[in-house]
Amino acid sequence: MLTDAVPASITRGQLIRVLYHIGKLAEVRDGVAQADVLRQELWLSPTFRRDDPLLRVVAKTVGLTDQVDDLFRMSASM
Repeated sequence: MLTDAVPASITRGQLIRVLYHIGKLAEVRDGVAQADVLRQELWLSPTFRRDDPLLRVVAKTVGLTDQVDDLFRMSASM
């Protein structure tokens, strides 16, 4: 069950688990691989803030724009 609180940040590991769980990890990895070098390097960050511009771009690319908060909530339960 998801709580109402949205974590301000999550770890890279949590994000990877959530993306894998919802079947989007491969699609995200493909999108990042096609991005410029700066975005590829930033994707390796140990944590992601909810308001991170890179995260928003990646979410939009794979059709998850409106689900970022839900993904952050889900990550807290994994």
